[in-house]
Amino acid sequence: MAEAKALEPESAQLLAWATVAGLNQLLISWQLPRTELGTALLHRAYDAGQLLALGAVSWLVVRGAQLLARRLRPSSFPLRHRTQAVWLALAVLLVGLLTVGGDVSNLAERSNVAPRVMTFGVSSGFALVLGGSRLLGALQARSARIAQAVIGLALFAVNALFLRADYFACHLMLAWLAALLLANAVEGARLRPWQQLGPGAAPLCIAVGALSVLWPPRGDVRLRLYTLPSSVLAPLITGFLPRESATLERVPEQYRDSEWFKSRAQLPPVAPTHGIVPSTPPIVMFFTIDAFRADVLDSARQRHQLPELTRLRSESTYFSVARSPTTSTMTTMASVFSGKYYSQLLWSDVKATPLIDPSPRFPELLAARGVRTFLAAGTLGQIYASSGVARGFATEVAIPYGPRPGALAVNAILAELERGTEGPRFFYSHFIEPHAPYDLAGPAGSSYERYIREIALVDQQLGRLRRYLEAKGLAERTYLIVAADHGEAFGEHGTFNHARTTYEELVRVPLIFYVPGQSARRVKTPVTLMDVGPTVLDLFGIAAPGFWMGQSLLPLASGQRARPSRPIAVDTGRRVQALCFEDGYKVIFSRTQHTTEVYDLRTDPRELTNLAFNGSDRVLTAIETARLFFDDIQLKNADTPAPKF
Repeated sequence: MAEAKALEPESAQLLAWATVAGLNQLLISWQLPRTELGTALLHRAYDAGQLLALGAVSWLVVRGAQLLARRLRPSSFPLRHRTQAVWLALAVLLVGLLTVGGDVSNLAERSNVAPRVMTFGVSSGFALVLGGSRLLGALQARSARIAQAVIGLALFAVNALFLRADYFACHLMLAWLAALLLANAVEGARLRPWQQLGPGAAPLCIAVGALSVLWPPRGDVRLRLYTLPSSVLAPLITGFLPRESATLERVPEQYRDSEWFKSRAQLPPVAPTHGIVPSTPPIVMFFTIDAFRADVLDSARQRHQLPELTRLRSESTYFSVARSPTTSTMTTMASVFSGKYYSQLLWSDVKATPLIDPSPRFPELLAARGVRTFLAAGTLGQIYASSGVARGFATEVAIPYGPRPGALAVNAILAELERGTEGPRFFYSHFIEPHAPYDLAGPAGSSYERYIREIALVDQQLGRLRRYLEAKGLAERTYLIVAADHGEAFGEHGTFNHARTTYEELVRVPLIFYVPGQSARRVKTPVTLMDVGPTVLDLFGIAAPGFWMGQSLLPLASGQRARPSRPIAVDTGRRVQALCFEDGYKVIFSRTQHTTEVYDLRTDPRELTNLAFNGSDRVLTAIETARLFFDDIQLKNADTPAPKF
């Protein structure tokens, strides 16, 4: 009978990664919905192949270290592990330097640390941990092996099921650590000949892995690979793919010739529409509520908790299909105040002043025409002059994030009104209450119930403000615009909170426009928060810059049958973009992941059925039109005019 042989360290690496690949197939079956058979088979093949590619890398590193250690000191078992640890650490450091930058960019910005320094520091940390874990392979006790196997499997499960899906390099490193621990657990195990890996196992894994890495998957397969955080290599590979450009022959002429699909830097100002003309110097108050989903205000279940917002909606023009230009606070308000999408703005890497775009903010245009401006906003969203987001306010009150930020903001507004109300006035405030972890209104209930109670805190403060305006006789000259900076996810599309996607739960927001003395109406025409700036300027009779990407809503608010011609887009700092069409089609691009999604919101409002790969002319036309739009609005030197007031 053939003698059993100990499993070599390099073979243990292959076996560990094959185990990880097998576990991931179970996760695919459990977590992802069924799809067309060809897509499903290709998805599984790419997923397993890319994980085996990582196994091949580990095999090569450990094999090389084995050969080197044997040449240096053939009988030294500890030396072999030390050599493998050093080589693995160097391999991890190299991979980290190539991949970690995207994960730590936000942390580097918040910490005011150079991105390269942060990348090197985090990569070095991963190298020390993963390289050091190889030293544990020297522990031969059965209990040590079992412990490493359990920890490795648990780490893989936590990485796959509980950690956020947008830190791709971190997921890779955790999966690699799990595989190293599993390899340590099985290294040296006595295997019968039929249990041993054949001589062709390593070349086969290298060939399959290389093919899965070098041959890009088609779009529908790529999208599924991104869905699971445990498919750790796909997001990093596709980051090196070239960006696709629009195929112009598929773009309808109405879009190719549209002024909205070209540089607007040299266009003349847009004259006021005078759709609504205030009879007295107006007081205009613009409020945004953090993370306020549109469906909250549309739901009858919440009306008793939000009496003031419900009353305000019933007395106002309510734009029931409004969208935010981004899905995070600072970038949304940067676009709203500047009239330009994220990709059109000039940004810096400096945490204190992230927005350095020189084009005017609409409060600056108001101030230049004699309108007294006032800002009361929380520091959490960086909505103030020094950040570059909210320039032009004569008075700025910073509201710290604490127990009662909304009350402090309204206190500041009331104090300003007490100082005098003469002449035209503009007020802006951002209510930060409905923000995770939703603990400002008590810990009881689910996260969604706590979230609603935090919106109710804002509702109370709006009621207090309106009662003051009515008591002081100011209500008849006060115009109120109430909106949200973005929505909030509560498990839709597998996400929570905001800033990560451009699905409707994050971009659909309420937009209420109260005009004194005007009857209420509900407007179903799709609009965007990019329209708020032109609308405010229009109320004061001021022309809007020609390069702005929004249009005044006063004609719609006054009952005219005007339809704005500008596109409605979502353009986020995480390089996820979306374009919405009048017929209900919506195209979503991930510029970093190189994925495309198309939904027909008329028949699929929850965005569950991706039409991007069905090959229909309408879908292909929508995709190429969206590509053309985002290609054309990318920042160019000529697109950044100097401020003119």
